[in-house]
Amino acid sequence: MDSQREAEAALADTLYDYALVDLEIPLDRGREPRVERGLNLISHAAKLPEARRPGVIATTRLGVDHVLCRRAFRAGADDFLKKPYARESEWPAPRVQRLLRTLRGRRERDSESAEARVPGEESDAVVVLLGRERRRRSLLEIDGRPLALARQQFWLFAQLCAHARHHPGEFVMLRHIPGLGGGYRQALSRMHQSFEDQLPGAWSRLIERDERGGVRLCVGPNAIHVAPGDRSSMELERLLATPR
Repeated sequence: MDSQREAEAALADTLYDYALVDLEIPLDRGREPRVERGLNLISHAAKLPEARRPGVIATTRLGVDHVLCRRAFRAGADDFLKKPYARESEWPAPRVQRLLRTLRGRRERDSESAEARVPGEESDAVVVLLGRERRRRSLLEIDGRPLALARQQFWLFAQLCAHARHHPGEFVMLRHIPGLGGGYRQALSRMHQSFEDQLPGAWSRLIERDERGGVRLCVGPNAIHVAPGDRSSMELERLLATPR
């Protein structure tokens, strides 16, 4: 595709396994390419329903700019490649195959977990927020199994816990969660990957999304706890006690 609008039209009509998106594309064919157009296309693809969402690899000759790399991930990219592809490990084909394997495994686990849980029902999981940091990651436990999340991911999960406490069964739009800014899609995607890396299958058991992009934690209000401890535990207690 030669433009943002052509690519968006193609995504509406056809299912794709992945999309390799050059950030420097025009809005329409013949117009001036702009990085914002590529980022907008990535964001559009990331907002598609899970069944239609392709894996997205962003690429650009401006890849030495780490700020641009972060913007691509924040928009919803799954991987990032800079041009020119100097080493074999940077060629698109191996990265595409790795992405497809990751997505295939994730969807298989999601499907198995979704079949085991009726939509709208709560899981029987017990969540304990520890808050203590280990190697710059915050800790929690799910059914006694430890999970370490980066700070932004942990904050998002804690906010979902608070929402589940006060609005059980209801979905929340991520953009309405304070403290995430424009990085909420990236935080959710990376939290998903952290779950898959550390507790395979737990994500689909605990997290449900609706067709509008809302998210809810499928845990009963009485199954969410904060471990007693330091000041971070007190802050988490206040968060869970405050109606959203």
